[in-house]
Amino acid sequence: MWPFGTRAKLVRAVDSLAFYNDKGSSYARHSLDQVELERAARTDKIRTLAANVGAARLPGDFLAALESGELATDLTGQYADAIRADFRRDAL
Repeated sequence: MWPFGTRAKLVRAVDSLAFYNDKGSSYARHSLDQVELERAARTDKIRTLAANVGAARLPGDFLAALESGELATDLTGQYADAIRADFRRDAL
């Protein structure tokens, strides 16, 4: 995977959102309103990157989580891992 390509940017954005949900919002000392604004902004960026990659090239569980809003609150990084693994399979 090209380190500066759209797919790599998508993985980093999803991973960054999971980190923010896990620890970043506490480190930043954000209020609940600020957390919601930050999640919305990051999710919008992820949606744009996902659209640029194309739904056909992304795992279904990732797309479902993005659509349902579950991705916005994930703190495990499972969706970043899922798309990273899927992109690696494509590279083989």
